[in-house]
Amino acid sequence: MKVLLKKVISFLQSILGASGWSFEIVRTRPQKKWKTAYIPSIKVFMRLDLSESLDISYASGSVDELNIAFMNSVLNNDSVFVDVGANQGFYSLFVLKAFPGAQVVAIEPDPYAVSKLQKNLELNNLQNSNIQIIQSAASLSDEFIELMINDAGNRAGSSLVIDQRMYTGKVENTTVEVRGEPLFEILKRSNIQRVSCMKLDIEGYELPVLEKYFEKAPLQMWPNHLLVEAIGTSIKTVGGSPISLMFKQGYNLVNHDTYNYIFSNSRI
Repeated sequence: MKVLLKKVISFLQSILGASGWSFEIVRTRPQKKWKTAYIPSIKVFMRLDLSESLDISYASGSVDELNIAFMNSVLNNDSVFVDVGANQGFYSLFVLKAFPGAQVVAIEPDPYAVSKLQKNLELNNLQNSNIQIIQSAASLSDEFIELMINDAGNRAGSSLVIDQRMYTGKVENTTVEVRGEPLFEILKRSNIQRVSCMKLDIEGYELPVLEKYFEKAPLQMWPNHLLVEAIGTSIKTVGGSPISLMFKQGYNLVNHDTYNYIFSNSRI
């Protein structure tokens, strides 16, 4: 059959070539969108969507090394870790795997990301571990709000405050209605009384959420260590940077890279 096919192709090429036309047979294979990969930096498996930029970064094994190294140095089996903007669970998975006795609260509003987080827990036999998954957005009040979705290959960049049309090129934002709740109320409802370490990565909404949290939470619930993302493009939208707020609240800057800032407060 292959020999016959080659003869047919050769005949067509000779006929069309004599008429001034040409063509080429291109063999393609369907590209796999999903991949289960082992992530050496956090020693877990993750189900990755290779149409997403963050997942491609995870597959390369080079994401947030600074934060992971710091957390590894300060956390233990008695720690309480709060993952605000947990996405598919990179940080939460690390803590559960490295410190099996630790308590984790993973807060994530996007149903797409939550489904991936649940799958990743199953892949690592962590579905029965000490984790609470809260499918809500850390916000300023208890209400339903629109999450603007980045459906142009960076779903992790979806935001409550950063307009995604500059990235997607669409006339209108794609949105998902999610529940918003103040962070302190989420933790109080989850029976959290202290926070060893908090990671806050909510795409530009960090300052308002932290301001509300520090206003409402008693001192014993202020995190000993806080890892926060700071995006310059959101400063004008939300009225400032979370970096200034952390200094104001008595935290010391331990380290940082381009977007991630690590703070500690030894007085807590």
